[in-house]
Amino acid sequence: MTKEQPKNPTIQEAFELFKQLCLQYQKRFELSHWKINLALLPLGKECFSRTRANPIACIADIEMNSEVPQQYLTEEEIDRCARHELIHVLTRKLRMLADNRFVSSQEINMAEEELTKRLEEIIK
Repeated sequence: MTKEQPKNPTIQEAFELFKQLCLQYQKRFELSHWKINLALLPLGKECFSRTRANPIACIADIEMNSEVPQQYLTEEEIDRCARHELIHVLTRKLRMLADNRFVSSQEINMAEEELTKRLEEIIK
């Protein structure tokens, strides 16, 4: 008798899990001051999810692709993608500063220290 492989969730079930995991990582990464908007949208075949974030307003739009093939809707992949997107939120301020040619060394140091303190709490 062969053991049946667990079925992957439907896209809606996968999105519900993705939302739940994003909120867990938001809390774990100490990003509770951010407003995180989550959506299920067609994003084409190139990505599982994507993030756009404004570190000044502390608002992030995280979108999961509604066109993800069923074979990729595993709990492990959903968790990896949720964690990946929240890491983008966590590092967005440093990215913004790096893109700005008129940023001071002090601003970069402050952003690095902010990220370091968060990681210090996460990585124990």
